[in-house]
Amino acid sequence: MSFAKSEDYFITLSIESGNTNGNGVKKNKFKARQYYEIAAKGGDPCAKYNLAIMYFNGEGGLTKDLAKGIKLEIEAANQGVALAQYYLGMSYYEGTYFEQNHNYARELFEFAAAQN
Repeated sequence: MSFAKSEDYFITLSIESGNTNGNGVKKNKFKARQYYEIAAKGGDPCAKYNLAIMYFNGEGGLTKDLAKGIKLEIEAANQGVALAQYYLGMSYYEGTYFEQNHNYARELFEFAAAQN
């Protein structure tokens, strides 16, 4: 059984959500980051996206690291996370982290929009 289908995976997701948002526990970005890392290593695309945001902002005890954030955002986008696709599209549209490419940005926006 893969980690993504195991009981441990669902427990990890529940704990990371609680620590990130303060649902049922005191908000703790450091602990949330630890659980995102576990879930991301297990292949969870949403954990990869959330960990990317933490790298972009230097949260949860992480030093700001755009390269790691971008790598994780690309992985999440490739795995179908609509927010990752949208923000990656914005980066291509504006030429923020990549050479400006409106055609690729449009593709990413369309992928994100198809998921509502």
